[in-house]
Amino acid sequence: MINRLRKNGWSVGSVRDAGSFDEIYKEVDGLDVGIEITFDESIWHGGYGYESHESTVTAKTVEFYRTGPLHRGSYVYDDLQDAAYAGLRLTADDLPERVARELLLEAKKAFL
Repeated sequence: MINRLRKNGWSVGSVRDAGSFDEIYKEVDGLDVGIEITFDESIWHGGYGYESHESTVTAKTVEFYRTGPLHRGSYVYDDLQDAAYAGLRLTADDLPERVARELLLEAKKAFL
């Protein structure tokens, strides 16, 4: 699932201890919007690809947001769930319909 998303331009969220992460996101240039999927467990790149302590990892949240103030990168711990970033969260209705549909379809296909 992670590889399918990464091939479509998604990026791994902030790296935590031992190289683990719990989110993946994609930002759309020119529209200043992004989509973030947060997982219910940490994932890391191991000897067999992406691994977790659990046999299944599920999406905990899928959210749209306005890019810019939310910093991204390794060891950057800005979190869309923090109250300071509440104003950045968007609904699918806030995006052009085609963009919202395509981003959600990419995410859905990765989990199938």
